[in-house]
Amino acid sequence: MTSARSSAQVAALVLAALALLSCGPPGVVIEIYNATNRNVVVREAYNDASTTTHHLAPGAGAEFGPALAWHVAILGHVFEVQHPGDRFGRSRAFGQQLFRFQAVPPGCLFAPLPEQQGPVAEPPEQPRGFPLGPSALCAPAAAAR
Repeated sequence: MTSARSSAQVAALVLAALALLSCGPPGVVIEIYNATNRNVVVREAYNDASTTTHHLAPGAGAEFGPALAWHVAILGHVFEVQHPGDRFGRSRAFGQQLFRFQAVPPGCLFAPLPEQQGPVAEPPEQPRGFPLGPSALCAPAAAAR
């Protein structure tokens, strides 16, 4: 009986360790959906000063992070992703928080609500400072196009 109990405890510990490793480290994770007709470039910056560059094809979506910062290039415009506010985030297991974004012409990034996944036809009312991108081009009305 003791041998069976120790085997069960070892198996439970192994499963718990695998679950922890598969969920990733705590922190902010972003998901970007590319609703433009060209690649979107996402550069992640990490605490150790390293960076990783990703190319997101038109019509594709992907998760990035956790990272220290994200710089996004959309149709020739480059900017750093800002925190859109807790209303736009979704908590995940093990201390991660997910924020979704959608890249749209003419080079803007808006924040959908947590339950919305790309492509989002009509963006919700945006938080202060959003959509991200050139302010003259990324007014809320322009981002809805």
